[in-house]
Amino acid sequence: MNRSLSALTLLLAAAGLALGAGQALAQSQTGSLVLEIVDADGNAVPSVAVTLEGANLQGLQLRESDANGRVRFAFLPPGSYEAEFQGEGYVTFRAAYSIGLGETRIEKVQVTSGTMTEEQVVRGQSAIDVTDTGINYSYDEEKLQNLQIGSGNRSYQSMLGRAGGVAGGGGNPNVHGATIGENRYLVDGVDTTDPVTGTFGQNLNFDTIEAVEFQTGGFRAESGQATGGIVNVVTKSGSNEFEAILDMRYNDNGLVDSSSLTLGNGNPAFDNSLPQKFRRIDVTLGGPIKRDKLWYQIGWSDIISDRQPSGGDGTRSYAGENRLLKLTWQANENHRVALQYTADPADITNANSGTGVRADAHRTQVQGADFYSVNYWGQFPNNWNLNARAGAYESELNSYPTVDSGDPARINLLNGYLSRNYNDAQYSTRVRDQFAWDLEHQTSNPRWHAVKFGMEIQNNDFTFERKQPGGATEYVLGGDDDYGTNGPVVRRDRLVSAGPLSNAGLVMSLYAQDTWHASDTITVDYGLRWDRTTMEDDTGEEVVDFSKFQPRLGISWDVFGDKRHALSWHAARYMDPLILTVANAVNKNADGTILDINEAVYGIDCNGNGMLDDELVEDCLFFGGPSGSRIDEGLKPTYVDEVTVGYKFAIRPNLRFGARWVWRQTKDIIEDYEEESGGYVVANVEGLKRKYQGVELDVAWESKRVHLFGNWTISGSKGNVEYTQHLGSDYDIFPDHYVNRYGNLSDDRRHRIKLYGWVDLPKQFRISWDAFWGSGAPYNVVDTATPVYGSIFVEPRGSRRLPSAMNLDVEIRKGWDVGSDGNIQLIGSVFNVFKENAITGVNGNVNSATFELPTAFQAPRSYEFGVRFTWN
Repeated sequence: MNRSLSALTLLLAAAGLALGAGQALAQSQTGSLVLEIVDADGNAVPSVAVTLEGANLQGLQLRESDANGRVRFAFLPPGSYEAEFQGEGYVTFRAAYSIGLGETRIEKVQVTSGTMTEEQVVRGQSAIDVTDTGINYSYDEEKLQNLQIGSGNRSYQSMLGRAGGVAGGGGNPNVHGATIGENRYLVDGVDTTDPVTGTFGQNLNFDTIEAVEFQTGGFRAESGQATGGIVNVVTKSGSNEFEAILDMRYNDNGLVDSSSLTLGNGNPAFDNSLPQKFRRIDVTLGGPIKRDKLWYQIGWSDIISDRQPSGGDGTRSYAGENRLLKLTWQANENHRVALQYTADPADITNANSGTGVRADAHRTQVQGADFYSVNYWGQFPNNWNLNARAGAYESELNSYPTVDSGDPARINLLNGYLSRNYNDAQYSTRVRDQFAWDLEHQTSNPRWHAVKFGMEIQNNDFTFERKQPGGATEYVLGGDDDYGTNGPVVRRDRLVSAGPLSNAGLVMSLYAQDTWHASDTITVDYGLRWDRTTMEDDTGEEVVDFSKFQPRLGISWDVFGDKRHALSWHAARYMDPLILTVANAVNKNADGTILDINEAVYGIDCNGNGMLDDELVEDCLFFGGPSGSRIDEGLKPTYVDEVTVGYKFAIRPNLRFGARWVWRQTKDIIEDYEEESGGYVVANVEGLKRKYQGVELDVAWESKRVHLFGNWTISGSKGNVEYTQHLGSDYDIFPDHYVNRYGNLSDDRRHRIKLYGWVDLPKQFRISWDAFWGSGAPYNVVDTATPVYGSIFVEPRGSRRLPSAMNLDVEIRKGWDVGSDGNIQLIGSVFNVFKENAITGVNGNVNSATFELPTAFQAPRSYEFGVRFTWN
């Protein structure tokens, strides 16, 4: 497969553009406002002129109510708006509305007969979105800025862990029982997910983010290519007003309080004498090139982090940047185009510094992605709207010795310690070219429909090359130094590199959906999605071709017709589009390894002389290469069936509660296993499964000063396989790897409580907090000292649990105005306020001398300081 679009793709793309009188919400980059204008008797009022304005709009938008009294504003960037209503014979007045990312806000507006102008601004009255059947968490700029605590959380990824039903921190969470590689990450509606690992693939300057939407369930047909969660980041576009932000944060080892953090034997788990320094600078600029026509947004981050871990022989140094440049042009109020470039290059020196790695065996990692995208939004007569978007993504991930001594690396088999050289060098690039369009039409009948359909196509490519520093890796048994460097060599591995190999893949999606407002209180969402995935090996031969139809159906009911109580039900099927490691596993050319082994140590008479020689025997075994691995002819895509039931209600507009039940089951899971004749098969291994069931309770209280959010998840996550990129050793050997595999998965924390928010105090003081309590996570008891490679489960998966854990982080800000346009804030952050010392890891290896002893602890209490300047 080449990277050009197929004839079918071009035909579909052309068809979509030819239907240009169309619409799209473009993967929730925007929101929309529907106003139903009625008189005092509830009759529709046509020909009322509605003018909408807002800071994020390029100029005013003017619409006139149709015969059914309806006005719709599409493609609204998230934010606050004011609408002015003018109709002959009616009082002129203004109303204010807040539009969230992905929200369709429907408001009934009553006009009053008369000729006066009402100066008072009427606030929108909706307390909750009673039409939505999905599970969505939206964070606007205010929440993003006030909920993050510390520089380490100044990323869109840090917001994900706050959602209900989500386990794990960092940027790749487990969502409702899915693995970390089953999420999808969109930036302005364009895919930035790593096509090889399925994890996030782009970092951004935090102050360039306008809003983040995180869908954890109840996807409509327009949302797909994920069986976990879908993250959509919308970046700022600038505005008519110049804005500049300078944000600086700093901490070091002197700001860590490890006095109460011990390893259980009285020794400190954190050594304050070791180097540690973090410094981050974010610069953001935005404003008009031409008012109401052409805006710009610029962002740059410079991040330096130096840390020497306990037991490490060197400092792990991270130096990275996040860059963004965006131009948004509005030809007129109905047509808008945005061009964007982002990049996140980073170098990590001594990336593997830590216990068991000598300084001469450190490695360097070079990574980063360049991402280009273009977005077009068009509004056409008769309520048709179109969004078309295209993107080009290319990332690199290279790993090699920090200093290549030219000597073979040495690994001590008794303790795994590495010395003399780093033992591997890998170079890879990941490419995704993509194009998509969405088309939507809203009917104008009283029981109206919002019909939407679209297409997406991606060409993906993965190029990988591996080399071996020093020409070999040597394995030794002990030795009289700490690392066993001078012990006897009992095995030598020599890589036979196949050179750079490439795998290509194509993902195509089509969908159609309808949001039917069947009555004033009933909304029905139904649709059908079709995804197809094809992949090629390194010779261009197609080795994967599968597809699946995925129905979606949701119903929401405004129980009392007051937009304060809503009951919803949703059922859906989601297909996993697969990642390129699957095709890489069956390449006709592949790296191999020649093993020279000591026959007496390994018990293998590989030279056939009838003796177990107590010395290295060269060319004894060969692993890897084109080993005959294959993909099963009947391979089917992994998919998830999901059912959700939810109820949400508002005591008043600023105090909202929600409860939902989520059930998920993952089927046709893909993994590889060893055939009796040798080689491996990538197949839907019989019996593989994952099941999730949970209840989630939500609360949100937003007053003038206090903003409190929280959720409590009660759930169970069970299965017999986790994240392996479909190529783990879990089921390679029968029956050893099949025993005790089913049980509690790593994300099975039965209870998780999250409370976060902020309070604004007088004198420009602000206090933010982020609190968490969770019952203990499971861990496995395994045996690795077996005749087979990999691990054997001694007890059922997840049979033992860590203790429960809690944490509280707090941030305090004090601001001062500088002139009429500027503000400066001093920022202090405290992490792990109560100095909790929870065990976060335990050695579950039964043949280890440290079996059942802790291996990791909660980070100690620490502090960070910062300063922030804003001008606008």
